[in-house]
Amino acid sequence: MSGWVKFHRSEEAAALLSRHPNAFLLLSQIALRARWKDCSITKMKAGEAFLGDWKEAGLPSEAAYRVAKDRLKTCRLATFQGTNKGTIATLTNADIYEVGFAVNSGQEIVPATDEQQASDEPTATNKKDRRIEG
Repeated sequence: MSGWVKFHRSEEAAALLSRHPNAFLLLSQIALRARWKDCSITKMKAGEAFLGDWKEAGLPSEAAYRVAKDRLKTCRLATFQGTNKGTIATLTNADIYEVGFAVNSGQEIVPATDEQQASDEPTATNKKDRRIEG
């Protein structure tokens, strides 16, 4: 699987990492696994990811996993839905991670339209952000 994840170096990210490192780790796992567009085969929506067990996520215990999930829900960074195939986590805003989405002014995640996804034009207009090849 390939793709990109945008990390926002922010006060929110620093606070989550320093105060709730297990929640930060779980959020990172969700961002790495999240779909960047809807999938008609799995029926998963953009921003959703299947979670493995707490060991696979690198957490020390199942209790730490539950606490991390609760922290992410409380901070409104992710939601969780239990299914018969496992837990589906959904990124709910882009305060820390963005996974191939268009973001509105309120930092709420909005899936990019097909037209935006199909565009080959660069999204950055800042000349300082352009790469210099040579």
